[in-house]
Amino acid sequence: MKYNEQVLIEAILAEGKEGQLATSTFFNAHKNMIHLLSSKYRLTVEDRQSAYADAIMAVIHALKNGTYKKEAKLETYLSTIFKHKCVNLSKQNLTIKREPHRADWIDDLLDLTDEAKSAIHKIISKERYEQFVIELEKIGEKCKRLLLAIGQGYSTQEIMKEMGYTSKGSIKVSRHRCIQRFLGNSE
Repeated sequence: MKYNEQVLIEAILAEGKEGQLATSTFFNAHKNMIHLLSSKYRLTVEDRQSAYADAIMAVIHALKNGTYKKEAKLETYLSTIFKHKCVNLSKQNLTIKREPHRADWIDDLLDLTDEAKSAIHKIISKERYEQFVIELEKIGEKCKRLLLAIGQGYSTQEIMKEMGYTSKGSIKVSRHRCIQRFLGNSE
């Protein structure tokens, strides 16, 4: 749905039916974000819809209190907030779901051999999650952060940005070394 951004902003800021209609228009114009941007965060449809609604409300709040500075298009601003909401929800869900006996998220680490997965699963199931964390601490903070980020579904681009890697290749090499270091510590 196409709209004039400035007209829409003015309408959202208006009181009454005009503001409600503009808010509804804005909400419906970008609903495809629920499916396009959030699939990598492994959220339920309900969680994605909730994150989207929260992002819409955050944008409207920013418009009304003047914190939206028009440095980016409104759609880009919404997309950024929505991504952050999805990441936060995903992290919350991981914290809730990470029970000591649950080791299946290790399968998400890319390019692990079955033997490596098996070794990690054995450690987690045998020593429980607390022991896994102790072992993970032994490989160093950067390796720990890298393996956890991969396991939590962060994209290569996000990992590059957050952890300061310069290329996808350097992430692959580091991941391999970290896994080898982890497997060496866990035997």
